[in-house]
Amino acid sequence: MTCALRIALLWSCLQATVFAMTIVSTLPETTTPYDGCSEENRPTRVPCAYCQCETWTGRRQWSCVWTTCMAPPCVDAYVPVGGCCSVCPNGSNCKYGDVVIQLNETKRIGDLECRCVQQYMWTPPQSSCRPITTLPPTTSTTTTVRPTSTTLTTKLTTTTRPLTTKTTTRLTTTRTTTKTTTKAPVKG
Repeated sequence: MTCALRIALLWSCLQATVFAMTIVSTLPETTTPYDGCSEENRPTRVPCAYCQCETWTGRRQWSCVWTTCMAPPCVDAYVPVGGCCSVCPNGSNCKYGDVVIQLNETKRIGDLECRCVQQYMWTPPQSSCRPITTLPPTTSTTTTVRPTSTTLTTKLTTTTRPLTTKTTTRLTTTRTTTKTTTKAPVKG
């Protein structure tokens, strides 16, 4: 199971977590079953609460649990009709001023570069902005290179080779000439 899938499953589990069991009201014991625990006397009629009449204490009473919703990870969340928790129609996003920025998206707003980031998975994303710095314009310079000096180098190499099998040897001299040119930059 990938990390993203684990986070998505954890997020959906956290949104549907039952927060606590709360005893809302206590009704006197009667001889008629569920007397006093009728729908008209139900403590709350919101779709996010589940209530039932309990008798485990020896008295009839409403016992309700409510679904706890996490903060929605967007700025345009709404609760659908018959729903319990907020939904984000456009996905996770945040806002800087009047501009809505999608999660992990970067937008330029005036002189600022803003990004929507989520620091922790159980908190809504927030916008993080920094000023855009621009470098001043540069002027171009043309550089011309002219030769300033020339140097000639001569290298003498002497090798000794036998001409025949006799003890006479022949001297060979080779001359190598290298021309070096030094150039200096001149601004124009």
